[in-house]
Amino acid sequence: MDVARFPALRNLTASLTRDFSTASHPDVKVHLTPMYFWHDKPHVASTAHYLNRVFPTRLAMFRGDFIEDKIGQRARAQMKEGEWNKWATWLYYPEDGKQLCLRHLQGRTRESVAGQADKAAMWKQKNELRDVEKGPSVVEVDVVQDFPLFLEQDEQNS
Repeated sequence: MDVARFPALRNLTASLTRDFSTASHPDVKVHLTPMYFWHDKPHVASTAHYLNRVFPTRLAMFRGDFIEDKIGQRARAQMKEGEWNKWATWLYYPEDGKQLCLRHLQGRTRESVAGQADKAAMWKQKNELRDVEKGPSVVEVDVVQDFPLFLEQDEQNS
């Protein structure tokens, strides 16, 4: 999100981006900056936060709702209005964001359309070769029996 367009967020970023420490470990510094969205990826939060902000009532989320669309949009709208402190989401921000601290471990990268097509063709070919090596999977059936849907006792009672 471009914080420059939202004065409340721009001011929060300027005032809150810094090193933080805890009373139990005052010598350990953790550089944080405010984060202006909410999502359900791994994070640390208190139970009270979830009960008060994320799920304040049973109607906060309906079955089948996508949490980022429902809760995330509500949080984002409130943050834009200057109510970031209701959500207080933080981003680890070492060396003012210059140090890489998160990446996909399996090397996922964005590929061009041609690169994606090449990879799909390679996997298709590998799968076809695997299927040829396995041979046909045919099951022969000599006798087909019909099984009643009801027990005889149930049929007599109906």
